[in-house]
Amino acid sequence: MKGRALVVLWLAVVWVALWGAPSVPNLVVGVGLGVLLALRYPLRGFPPVARPRAVLYLGVTFAVDLVASSLEVAREVLSRRPRLREGIVAVPIHCPTRVLGMLVANMVSLTPGTLTVDVADGGRTLYIHVLRLRDPGAVRASVQALERRAVAAFGTREARQAVREPPTRGAG
Repeated sequence: MKGRALVVLWLAVVWVALWGAPSVPNLVVGVGLGVLLALRYPLRGFPPVARPRAVLYLGVTFAVDLVASSLEVAREVLSRRPRLREGIVAVPIHCPTRVLGMLVANMVSLTPGTLTVDVADGGRTLYIHVLRLRDPGAVRASVQALERRAVAAFGTREARQAVREPPTRGAG
C-alpha cells in the first residue's frame, strides 16, 4: 500500500510539473490520474527497498560516469580523426526482478556513448551498443558494477545475494 502511495505521489508531482503551474486543481487531477494508473498498471516489486547511503552512492557514481562519458563523447566528436570503433556487447545480468533490470538497462542508455539495444533471455542479457569499444570485458564489468550498485541501493536481501553470487549458466 505504501508503494502505491509513493507511485501516486510521484505521478501527481510529474503531472503538476508538466503543466508548469502548481495549483490545487492540477494537484487534484494529478492525484486522480495517479490513482487510476496505479490501480490499472500495478508495478510489482516497486517501489523497491531503498537504502539511502547506497542510493546516494549510486547517484554520485552515476553522475561521475555521465560527466566522464559526456567528455569522452565530446572529445571524440570534436577530434579531427575520430577513433570510433563501434560494437555491440552481450552483458549477462543477474537482477532477480524486472524492475531492477529495467533500471540498469535505462541507466546504461542514459550514459553517453552507450545504448541498450535489446534485452534477451527473459531479461538476463543486455545487448549494449558502445560507441568507442576498446575492451568488451571492461564494458561487461562496468555494467555489472552498475548492476551491483543499483541492487545494493534498491534490492531486497535476496536480490543483493543473487548479484553477489550469480547463478551459473545452464543451472536450472
